[in-house]
Amino acid sequence: MNKLLLLLSLVFSLTLFTACGSDDEKEYVIITSLKINQPDKDLYIGDTYQLIITHEPSNVKLPELVWKSSDTKIATVSNTGKLTAIADGVVTITASYGDLTNSITLVISKIQDYTSVVIKNSYKKDLSYIVIGYFDGSVYRKIAECEKIKQNENSKEFIVNDNIKEIVIFYFDISEVIKVNNSFTLKSKYKNIITIPSDAKGTVVDDKDPTQYPVN
Repeated sequence: MNKLLLLLSLVFSLTLFTACGSDDEKEYVIITSLKINQPDKDLYIGDTYQLIITHEPSNVKLPELVWKSSDTKIATVSNTGKLTAIADGVVTITASYGDLTNSITLVISKIQDYTSVVIKNSYKKDLSYIVIGYFDGSVYRKIAECEKIKQNENSKEFIVNDNIKEIVIFYFDISEVIKVNNSFTLKSKYKNIITIPSDAKGTVVDDKDPTQYPVN
């Protein structure tokens, strides 16, 4: 009888150990990278959008992530990555799992009965003076100008003619005038939030030459 009890006790212990080990393996997931995919549509006030994550290894189930919005007045994000656009502006959404983290910057736009532009300065420094222009096929024309925009801050809103489809940005850098190499497409009847990226490249131009710099 004692041998039988001992045998049953060993079998029970082995079963319990195996079961616990199985649960631990299910809970322990190794993720080496994760990335929030760029939305495949423009986002406007009132929109909801399910953000999609790409992760490696791709053959394991994605664990529960921690989601965060940099500004919940512009957009919120649920614990499953569902974004809700609340107001126009620029917002950064971050997903993290342990030491891994990834962020994406999104622009939330506003539909309105006129076209306008706001410049967000994400460049590596403050910009002392900015001119917004467009090229009419022969010379650059000035749309608006504004004084200093600090790093990570926005300009005021500028109303733009609906016929203007693309703008170019110029800024003053000590004794030089720089044209940002990127051109920016405008959407008619929207508040266009244009971001000067942190790694923006520029070309020195002659501000006396209307084929290089906007005239009034």
